[in-house]
Amino acid sequence: MILVATVLFGCAVVDYLPGSPSSVAKGYISQGRASEKAGNWVEAARYYRLALTVEPQNKQATESLKRVEAKRLKLAEAHYRKGLAYLRQGKYSDGQRQFLTTLRYWPQHKGAREKLRSRTQIKTKRYILHTVQKGETISIISK
Repeated sequence: MILVATVLFGCAVVDYLPGSPSSVAKGYISQGRASEKAGNWVEAARYYRLALTVEPQNKQATESLKRVEAKRLKLAEAHYRKGLAYLRQGKYSDGQRQFLTTLRYWPQHKGAREKLRSRTQIKTKRYILHTVQKGETISIISK
């Protein structure tokens, strides 16, 4: 009984990858290419890193990872610049969204991190809340 339990639980826990390391790496590279075609650069980089984990000397995975990382950095910078432009226009939520996208493409981007961390207060104009009463006109309220 113990032997059967060991075999069953052992099989459930072990993550077995069939094939040689080069065939597993090729599988990861093909998944990376599919992710690239779909425009999912973060996922593509993850697959290329997995391929390099299995087969560190794979030139194809190394070149693909360099290409994808360059694309990710370029996209991160573009989104960062858009975020800065939104901040200059006073569109803070749009700017924040762009900074978050920047960090998705490049998590180490210092500028985007700083912009999201900054807690500068936005000055707003003072306003008065007034409930309109019966008989009041716009001219009376404005006075």
